[in-house]
Amino acid sequence: MESMTFNVNVDDSDNGTEYETPRPRPWPSWKQVNPNAPNVYEAVGYWTPMERPWPGWTAVNPNAPNIDNPVGLGTSLEGVAASVTVSGVAKSDGTYVEEAQRLKFDPSGRFYHKHLRLALTDPSGDVSLIEVNTAALPEVAPDCSGIAFLSEDGKLLEHYLHPYPGCKDEKTKFYVSGATSTTTMHYDSDSPSRSDPGLFGGLVMDMEDASSFRDAAFSGSGSLHLTGGRALQVTIEGQDALGPRFTVQAEFYDGMGPGTHFMNVSTPSGDFVTIGTDSGYSGSYVMRSSLSQEPEVLWSFRSRGWHTFSLVCDASGLRGMVDGSVRALQPADAHQGFVPRAVTLLPSHELSPVLWDQFFFTNKTVVPSEVTGGTSYTDAAYLEGSEWEAVSPTGFGPRASTGGQTVTDSASAVMYDFGGTRSGHVSGSVFALNLGADEWNFVEPRGPQPEPRTGYSACQSGDLVYVFGGRNALGQVLDDLWAFDTKAKRWTEETPKTFVVDGGLYSTAQLGGSYGHTCSVRDGQLVLFGGLAKATGKATNGVAILDLSTYQWRAGASKPAARMSHSAVVDPVSGSIFIFGGVTENGAELSDAWEFDLDGNRWKQLSYRSSLPVVDGRGGIFNHGAVLVNGKLLTFGGQSYGQARAGNLALQLYNIRR
Repeated sequence: MESMTFNVNVDDSDNGTEYETPRPRPWPSWKQVNPNAPNVYEAVGYWTPMERPWPGWTAVNPNAPNIDNPVGLGTSLEGVAASVTVSGVAKSDGTYVEEAQRLKFDPSGRFYHKHLRLALTDPSGDVSLIEVNTAALPEVAPDCSGIAFLSEDGKLLEHYLHPYPGCKDEKTKFYVSGATSTTTMHYDSDSPSRSDPGLFGGLVMDMEDASSFRDAAFSGSGSLHLTGGRALQVTIEGQDALGPRFTVQAEFYDGMGPGTHFMNVSTPSGDFVTIGTDSGYSGSYVMRSSLSQEPEVLWSFRSRGWHTFSLVCDASGLRGMVDGSVRALQPADAHQGFVPRAVTLLPSHELSPVLWDQFFFTNKTVVPSEVTGGTSYTDAAYLEGSEWEAVSPTGFGPRASTGGQTVTDSASAVMYDFGGTRSGHVSGSVFALNLGADEWNFVEPRGPQPEPRTGYSACQSGDLVYVFGGRNALGQVLDDLWAFDTKAKRWTEETPKTFVVDGGLYSTAQLGGSYGHTCSVRDGQLVLFGGLAKATGKATNGVAILDLSTYQWRAGASKPAARMSHSAVVDPVSGSIFIFGGVTENGAELSDAWEFDLDGNRWKQLSYRSSLPVVDGRGGIFNHGAVLVNGKLLTFGGQSYGQARAGNLALQLYNIRR
């Protein structure tokens, strides 16, 4: 809103205090200073640290890249901002996507685990007033914190919870800025409340704590208490900043007493519009105007309690509203030249005191919108502050393929890409992507090099990237272990003294290889799990642990079902390794999650409240990528029962709940 000055007075006093709205923000909020003084409110300026819009993602976000089976999946920490880079992938139809995509996010961002899709009948206002039955959503917090609204294209929207009737009610009201015809409400989060009256801009006066919004408030509350002969008046300087649109709104407590009580909006020329009660219409609320050919407009549902009076002006005309019920002012062009100079809240009867609350004046239009259909909740996650962006690295990079791996050196912000297969060709080349400059470089390693391969595992410890197993161009399962020095750009084949396969300890002459397994490193220990074992030709649930200081292998505990093409991540807080999904040798797809305590050599199956999306009524996912984000397991792409996780299922999040 452009800079305007508001002069607030109670009674007919001329010594009101002026408040100017700075540009671009903050907006004033209000606190009660002295209820017995003529000027009872003062402005308290504050900045709202919200940068918008934030394109977000959910499991149903149309902005998620339409790609699957990621070959390049890396993470990097760039200062305080984290990102996941997906580079070069194959689609389920056999084609390839060369373009890279990057998901950038705030590492401290909160997760929301459920969402409600809201179909709005009229999202034409700058701000939409909608009702949601929060009483039917047990995961919604009692104060409606942990809620975020997203537009159809994934933008995070500002919102404000109407204090009456408040949260956990069948008719909880939210003001949502920039709502679209399909707006998503995400909830079930430990996020603090995003509710902020600052979304209105302009002047906002909150005269009472929400806890006193109740019927008994009439006899004892902190609301603005006015009796006959006393009124609150807000005068506006700089009206030209309004343009042809504005909203004036106030909450009115109707005690069903005698007299006339109204909100009056007037211009310098003396034109006016009033909305309120009238002694001649005991059962109705009334709108009158000097601009209208009609004597009055009625709302025939007057009742004791809190009610909302609104006057909205935009290109279509002037509209009065009581509790969201709209009445247009006639004639249709009555709004032309109607620029408010003052807003007055007043009663006319000494014996009929009035309570007013939640007053605001803004150059935005606030329009109520009904919510129809599609109100059942869905398990789908949203990570606040996240944004997908296309990446176009320079230099010479790898072609898109499948079965390769990437490892990111967080210290240097470089992602290394090795191996993979495309159209029958198996690669053994090494490429490096500088994530800061977005530049690919072809790496020519020194010394002997490993055989080209696909389906191997790769993990990093210090300056070394370890590669184990996989399949060569002939489809043979490999059993060699190599280390790539990222500083010296040199490959070295490692020869451990012992090796573990399927829980059995073997000599180096009887190395057992695997394909489709995972590799994790923690505190100098390299941990392999699962895969298709060379020795048996079957999937395994074996754990092999290599001490990188002694190059001695040892067997770990085996408990989860045998699998391959699963994912594994290391939690830096607990030190545990989490595995998820995968497929058995017989094609049975898995959806379970497990935690491996490396120090205690024990497994624990995890239960997560959010259900796995299903394909043809069945869950399960494999060939996906995974990273750990803020204590949550984030997976991308993959396959499920012959269908790729693409389009609206390109991103999934599974909350690790212990």
